[in-house]
Amino acid sequence: MLLQVTEQAYYRYFDLNTSFHHVYLNLSDNTMLLDQLNILRQRLFDFGTKGEWIKKVQVLNYQEHLKLIELIEAGNAGMAHDFIRDVHCAVNW
Repeated sequence: MLLQVTEQAYYRYFDLNTSFHHVYLNLSDNTMLLDQLNILRQRLFDFGTKGEWIKKVQVLNYQEHLKLIELIEAGNAGMAHDFIRDVHCAVNW
């Protein structure tokens, strides 16, 4: 994903980012919620490609993914949950 940021390959980045999130989103049977999340993610991505800040956000997103993987691999389910809720899905930039 980081390579896609440096090469400004926004659509490839979006595909990789979507695949990453679908690893755990596909565990849900709530198709209505999943459809809404997909729409929101597409809108955020389309909006983001028009801003100058997109590269910063993509690098931060990539770093957050690495942290999430680290927490999951360490077996810290509670910390992974808190990280997703409080950091990864929080828009504070």
